[in-house]
Amino acid sequence: MRLLPGVSRPGQNTVVTVESGGVATPGLVFPVIAEDPGVFFIQPSSSKGQGAILNQDGTVNSISNPAALGSVISIFGTGMGALIPIPQDGEFIPDANHLIQQEVHVYFAGLDEGQIIYAGAAPTLVAGVMQINVRLPGASSSVPANQPTQVGIYMLVGDGPQVGPLCTVAVQ
Repeated sequence: MRLLPGVSRPGQNTVVTVESGGVATPGLVFPVIAEDPGVFFIQPSSSKGQGAILNQDGTVNSISNPAALGSVISIFGTGMGALIPIPQDGEFIPDANHLIQQEVHVYFAGLDEGQIIYAGAAPTLVAGVMQINVRLPGASSSVPANQPTQVGIYMLVGDGPQVGPLCTVAVQ
């Protein structure tokens, strides 16, 4: 099976056709938008639960393994817009040189904005998977001392609207 994309400029429509065994489906028309950020989840859920997030030490973030305030977390998602340079479809990204073209902001409910360290393609994963490395804000009165808390993550990419909460992250 392969996808046969059409035009891919924001503000226009594109026609997507799926081909399998030499037979193509009729084209479906979709609007092309610059960005529509989404975050992957640890467990499938209808609610905006725990995001697919790594703590600074590379361990999976969870309520039993929260990130320390002031540390760097890695958020994984998609829909964050075009990359520079543009990767090939299906390419495995070998390094951290494919950056998101638009400016990225990450906000945490009850905390300040995080400091973006890296915003681009996730190295060693397939093109389309994005990785945002962001430093969590420091100590806050909204996060109880020595007690893990789930905090909502909001994101703003380029000129798009702020979206969220996309998921939660466990902090302490």
